[in-house]
Amino acid sequence: MDISKEAGITDNEHTMAVTSADFDNNGFADFLAIKRGDLVTENESLLYLNTGDGRFQKAKTHGILSPELGAIGLGIEVLDYNKDGKMDVILCNERGKWHLFKNGDLAKGNFVLVDLGPETAGKSTALGALITVEAGGKTQVKRSGTTGAMYSRSADRYVHFGLGTADKIDRIEIRLTDGTVYTIEKPVINSVASLSR
Repeated sequence: MDISKEAGITDNEHTMAVTSADFDNNGFADFLAIKRGDLVTENESLLYLNTGDGRFQKAKTHGILSPELGAIGLGIEVLDYNKDGKMDVILCNERGKWHLFKNGDLAKGNFVLVDLGPETAGKSTALGALITVEAGGKTQVKRSGTTGAMYSRSADRYVHFGLGTADKIDRIEIRLTDGTVYTIEKPVINSVASLSR
């Protein structure tokens, strides 16, 4: 059943890729789509913010815009390149440049960035791990690794969680694919919580 209209997703655009992240740190996954573009005008991506009630609101002033004429939007990925708890965007164009967009004023809520650590010989990989964060009476679960989006592949060791107005983190659990479970003791809100193995 297509619930796009009921969810507030109303754009009729030719898009090339989509990615999700909690851009405003309210604890709910938002999504960003890159339009193919028309080669003769600037290409602004589509950002929909999750309101937490089953609906999305289109962000009007996010600044994720490719100014190159003659380029076609092709791929998009998210990362927190400066580890400030705000998810940033890297966008690539066919016949054009790559662009890095820093998240400025979108992220209003609290966060935790879980660092799964570097890969260690002889130990199970963190790729595919399930990370559970409990904070503010809510539980979020994410899997580390690729988004699976066309032209977008990532295996970032840092996994971002927006926490909204939660003022403390109750628990962080990391379950590796071999079944090993780790707990990060006393994680601090608005910081990087690192796994020690």
